[in-house]
Amino acid sequence: MKSIDDKNGVIAVGEGPDMPSAPEAIVTFQECGVMVAPGRTVKAGGAGTSALEMQQNASRNSGSVDQTDARLATIMRGIHAICHDTTEEYGAPVVQLLGAEVAGLVGVAESVRKVI
Repeated sequence: MKSIDDKNGVIAVGEGPDMPSAPEAIVTFQECGVMVAPGRTVKAGGAGTSALEMQQNASRNSGSVDQTDARLATIMRGIHAICHDTTEEYGAPVVQLLGAEVAGLVGVAESVRKVI
């Protein structure tokens, strides 16, 4: 296991939505105790922002920056809670990457099941 000294001051890594870290990098981050916000959660935040924008455009109602920020914060807390709860359910606490991937797959599977 790598030591805390191997972190070079890094406490967290936030992946870009289309530029995820290599699996080997994720392992290294985890071994060093560096928190990782996976690209899937970043994409979900972007989708939340787009949804808020479309809603405001459709209703011809522009909320204040503070209102929009508060709504986005609520969306992101919900995404984090889903990832956290999923990691707990599947036996890998604190591994948000697993939670994001599994929650995404479960969501798709449930959607498909509703259609069939």
